Amino acid sequence: MRALHLQRYLITGLLTFVPLWLTWRVFKFIFSFLSHIGAPVVAALFAGLSAAFPGAATWLSQEWFQLIIGFIGTILALYLAGIASNRVFGQRLLSAFENLISRIPMVHTIYG
Repeated sequence: MRALHLQRYLITGLLTFVPLWLTWRVFKFIFSFLSHIGAPVVAALFAGLSAAFPGAATWLSQEWFQLIIGFIGTILALYLAGIASNRVFGQRLLSAFENLISRIPMVHTIYG
């Protein structure tokens, strides 16, 4: 009875911990990947800022700060690329769909 009780709680604990651990690993991988994409741009930007503002050089040289700024910069760049793509590609896709609809006789009257 005692072994069954112990086994059940160990399995429950394992089934609780594994999804949390996997979520953490995936989040850590994505954060690391996205922050390293923008790292060269951030390093160059911070080098210029450190030269212009020597008092901020120690703060700007912190690796964790550069990674966070790189992550935010990459997310922002992806967002802006998505907006631009949606506006250009989305408009073309919508226009092509409307041209297709206008060629179908019965659907054109309903859709219009």
